Parts: sequence; structure tokens; C-alpha cells
Amino acid sequence: MKVYARCNDEGLVKRIFSEVFEAPEATDRLLKEGEGDEYVHVQSQYQLYDQWGRHNYIWDEETGGMRELTEEEKPPKPEPQPSEVEVLRQQVELMRKQIEILTGGAE
Repeated sequence: MKVYARCNDEGLVKRIFSEVFEAPEATDRLLKEGEGDEYVHVQSQYQLYDQWGRHNYIWDEETGGMRELTEEEKPPKPEPQPSEVEVLRQQVELMRKQIEILTGGAE
């Protein structure tokens, strides 16, 4: 059984699959070959994306194989987004200020 990696235009691995479940395309790269469950159910063996949605693997043309990206090679981690509660607090504060302006500061 053969296991393939499918990459995007930059060589970042976006899919790993076994020929048991899917026929490879011309651009897919042979990752490994053998017998047993590890060559059939391969998706669970690789975490293709990190917790921020960044790719974890790249196809290295020099070695002809897949390797894990270093933290330095990955794009920067996205800035943390405010929680729903924080967004609501900000909206309430903005509305409070607008009311204060409209009423001239009178309560």
C-alpha cells in the first residue's frame, strides 16, 4: 500500500492519504509504502496544521521527502482575538460614552 502527500503550490503539505481510499493525482508525492494499518489509516498519524491553522509539514525537494516546518519557517502566530465577553464590554462602554455625550453628562 502506498501513502501520498498532496501539497499546495508552495510545497506545504495539505493532505496525506492512502491509495486504499483515494487515487493519487499526477502531482501527489509518494510518502511511504508498506503493509498494515499504518499505511491505510494515515490521516490520524499526522497533524497537518497547528492550533493556529498553520501548516506543519513541507515537501523538501532537496531530500525528496516530507519534513516538519520549524517555528521560524511558519508565518507569525495570529494576534489573539478578544472574547465575546470582552467585545460586549467594549460595546457597552462605547454606548455609555455616546449616551454621556448626548445627555451632556447628566445622569
